Amino acid sequence: MELVRGTVSLPLGTGGAAVSIVFFDGVHRGHQAVLGRTVDLARGEDLTSVAVTFDRHPREVLTPGKEPPLLTTLDRKAELIEGLGIDALVVLEFTEEFSLWPAEEFVSRVLVEGLNTARAVVGSNFTFGHKAAGNLAVLAELGSAHGFSVEGVGVLELEGRPVSSSSIREALAAGDLHWPTLSLGRRYAIDCRVIPGAGRGRDVRSPTANLSVPSRAFVPAGALSPGKARVAN
Repeated sequence: MELVRGTVSLPLGTGGAAVSIVFFDGVHRGHQAVLGRTVDLARGEDLTSVAVTFDRHPREVLTPGKEPPLLTTLDRKAELIEGLGIDALVVLEFTEEFSLWPAEEFVSRVLVEGLNTARAVVGSNFTFGHKAAGNLAVLAELGSAHGFSVEGVGVLELEGRPVSSSSIREALAAGDLHWPTLSLGRRYAIDCRVIPGAGRGRDVRSPTANLSVPSRAFVPAGALSPGKARVAN
């Protein structure tokens, strides 16, 4: 999968693209449905499948101090998206200037000029542009004017409950691991780095690991407990 950072790296190659646009925090099963549909369209119509995301949560810029902790780092997000068959991941820098772009500018600069979009796939509750003025209907109207079609994927429900990044955070905060596992389609995991500690594990004859957690990562309730680790070189 090609990783493209910022609008300065666009346009992306040649030919048309099937594009999905979401923040993709967690890359949960709802996101997977959007990405899967994008891949299917691309393969069926000889297009490049592209996922568009942002380098930080939009609330970090729009409402500083009120942004939610993240379920996935950017590296982990890219790894999960690549595993779904996406050809290219475009990571846009979400700055204050970018947040002021009206919906029409986002479509013309990113989707049309930058990606040569032929098909766009988004969640049915998707919003974009300054003050979130753009939605699925606006995107469809702009797409029609620019020559690309738009498809909305409905919110996925499991066990009668909508799947969302916020619902996963709420469950983790309450110490509930069933809903995150069901919604993600895998166990919730945090990418950490092992760092030197005080050596107290030797005193109690119990092996321990001191972990450096990414600053914005979501740490579940009761996380100070035995667990499993995957070691990466």
